[in-house]
Amino acid sequence: MLPMLEREIVENRKWLKNEDVIDIFAVSQALPGVIALNSATQIGFRVNGMLGGLFAVLGAVTPSVTIITLIATVLSMVWGNPILGAAFNGIGIAVCALILNTVVKFLKTSVADVICAIIFFASLVCSLVFKISPFIYVLAGIALGIIIGYIKKTVKKGKNGGRT
Repeated sequence: MLPMLEREIVENRKWLKNEDVIDIFAVSQALPGVIALNSATQIGFRVNGMLGGLFAVLGAVTPSVTIITLIATVLSMVWGNPILGAAFNGIGIAVCALILNTVVKFLKTSVADVICAIIFFASLVCSLVFKISPFIYVLAGIALGIIIGYIKKTVKKGKNGGRT
């Protein structure tokens, strides 16, 4: 759902900028619950306050609950079918492609310089090696972003003779 949300919010509706949506996705990743629902809630809130957040939740949940109920009813009747198993394998591959597409878009927007690239690769390696909560990576990213921003501001101040 994230690529569809991003396309609809940024490109089609022009409610938010791509950077805002990426920030929302990052925060949604760290919150408990479904990322798409957390993202929709934040986007709805930013666009139209509490009412926007409420309707975003309803809009994100209602179709899913309806479709899952219908699919569960049908699946219980045809569960052992090999064609159905093959279809689910195909769906899994398509979902991987959509996730990879979103990751590539995030990389293009978020990895702006060498320091960001180093943080990205360090986070990637650590996430593959260690079983640490994504929340820790988000907190570490926040801390590093603040530290790096402060250092860059200090260096810039020094070059400008104290003027920013």
